[in-house]
Amino acid sequence: MNKNSRKPSDTDNTPANENQNIEDIQEELKDQSEFLHTIFASIKHPFCVIDVKDYTVKYANPAALRGGIPEGLKCYSLIHKNTEPCSGDVPCPLKIVVETGYIPIKTANPFTWKFTAIPYSMVMETSSR
Repeated sequence: MNKNSRKPSDTDNTPANENQNIEDIQEELKDQSEFLHTIFASIKHPFCVIDVKDYTVKYANPAALRGGIPEGLKCYSLIHKNTEPCSGDVPCPLKIVVETGYIPIKTANPFTWKFTAIPYSMVMETSSR
């Protein structure tokens, strides 16, 4: 068979086929993102997703924060109404998650924490308003 007469297949690495694969992947990612956003937005309990490197709130559902997230909003500002990260007598819940892999749950005593065995989760609950 003459190499110029072969038919293109789905596995060809032609620019057109590669572009189609990229477009398909982008569309699938967009659909998945919209699906997750819909789920998170429908949850009635307030929660947010926080960047563990700098405490920046990356996502907050409508129950946690109405409207858009202000640029650079920190978890300690949204959740605890503080201007600095948690320290001292009140431990930083996010730091506990990162160090232990468990989510700390505040008990009736505000200075006591119990730990829930949900390893590797980076979702922090906000206080109810």
